Amino acid sequence: MVELIVIIAIVGTLAVLVVPHISWIEPPKRVLQRAFIEAVDIARNGTSVRFRIDKEENIGAIIPEVLVRDAEKERDVGKNAEGTWKAFNMQWQPAGKLWVFEPEIIYFSQDGICTPAKITWGRSPYEEKYLLTVTGFLVDDKRF
Repeated sequence: MVELIVIIAIVGTLAVLVVPHISWIEPPKRVLQRAFIEAVDIARNGTSVRFRIDKEENIGAIIPEVLVRDAEKERDVGKNAEGTWKAFNMQWQPAGKLWVFEPEIIYFSQDGICTPAKITWGRSPYEEKYLLTVTGFLVDDKRF
């Protein structure tokens, strides 16, 4: 009986050590929805945000960008000053390289709305299709 208790204790200890190291991969829809929520929050704080697909490498990766305004021009022109779009890292960065947006760029504005879009991830016949609403909510597109 003591041997059985010792074996159970050893197996339990091994389980405690191994289980936390098993990685969980978030579904692409969930990560993308969290990225959109984060982008809406950033935009509501006054920074223009957009998502675009990396066309230069032709790989379909999502590039989040913020508009960095030129301080000199902003003093002269006010809020309508132009700037440069620069990539930035998000807490919920959508992974993968098989994304397609229609339209190709999704903009997030300060009032919490975004460009409605059709979004596809993956390759046929295993692709997943979503619709992005103007409020930034991602829904499955069952029409395809």
